[in-house]
Amino acid sequence: SWCLTPATVCLAVPLYRQLHVLRQHFKAILAGIFSGVLASALSVFLLCLDAKCKVLCCKLLGEGSVNSAQFNIRQAVQQALRDNATPVVLAHNHTSGVALPSESDQIVTRRVQAALKAVDIDLMDHIIVSDGDFVSMAQSGML
Repeated sequence: SWCLTPATVCLAVPLYRQLHVLRQHFKAILAGIFSGVLASALSVFLLCLDAKCKVLCCKLLGEGSVNSAQFNIRQAVQQALRDNATPVVLAHNHTSGVALPSESDQIVTRRVQAALKAVDIDLMDHIIVSDGDFVSMAQSGML
C-alpha cells in the first residue's frame, strides 16, 4: 500500500468545492494513478479528502483479476478515519474498456456508502475508469 501527497498527485491544479469541477480534477488525478496500473488487472483506490476537498491520501485498497477485485470495506473505513477524511472518493478501473458500472459495482458502492455513513464520512463519488473514459456514479444518479 502507498499514499500520494497532494503535491505529487496534482501540484498545479486547484480544487474547487463545486462537485462538477471536483469530478474533473479527480478524473485527472485518477488518470495519472491508473496510467501506472496494469490494464489486465482490476484495482480499487480510495481518495481521502479533507473538508475543503483537498486530497489527503490515495490508498490502493485491492487488486484482482481481469473482472474482479476484492477489498475489505472495513479497511476502507479505517483508512478514511485514520486520515481524518470528511468525504472520500472510491475509484476502480474496468479492464473491459467499458466504464459503465456493473450491478456488482452498484451493490458494493451502496455497502461502502452505508459503512462510511455510520461513522459520518460521506462517499462523495465512485468513479470508474477505463481506456481514458470515466463514469461518475454520483453524476449518473447512482449514488
